[in-house]
Amino acid sequence: MPLRGAVVGLQDSVNLAVFIVQALRDMVVQSFQEGTLPKELSGPVGIVDQTYQSGMLQQGWLARLNWMALISVNLAIMNLLPIPALDGGRAVFLLLEPILGKARRLRWETWANNYGMMLLLGLIVLITLKDIWQIVVR
Repeated sequence: MPLRGAVVGLQDSVNLAVFIVQALRDMVVQSFQEGTLPKELSGPVGIVDQTYQSGMLQQGWLARLNWMALISVNLAIMNLLPIPALDGGRAVFLLLEPILGKARRLRWETWANNYGMMLLLGLIVLITLKDIWQIVVR
C-alpha cells in the first residue's frame, strides 16, 4: 500500500508543520509577555542531549525515522521565516523588488543579510552556551 503510505506520510508532515508553527507562535508570544526565552528552546547541542536523554536511539529505526522527520520539518519551517539571511528573508526582498527597484533592493538586502547573519550567529552562540550550561549543571 505505497500510495496510502504516501498519503498518511504527507498528512503527518502537514500536522507536524502546523504543530511546529503553533509552538513557534506560542514561544514568541511568551517571549514578549514574560521577557524571557522558554527553557525548552535548544540548539543542536540540546537536541542531541534530549535525543540521548529520551532514549530515542534505543527505540528502533522507526522512532529514529520519525525523529529525523520532525527535525527536517522544523528546519524547513525555520528556513522559511522572513528573517534576513534565510530563504524566507530572500523571498521577502524578491517580493519587494518591484517597489524598491533592483539596485536599491540589492543594497538593502546585502545590509539586512549581513546584520541578520550576525544576529543569527549570536543567537546560535547564546543558545549553544545555554545548552552546554544546562548539561554541565545537571
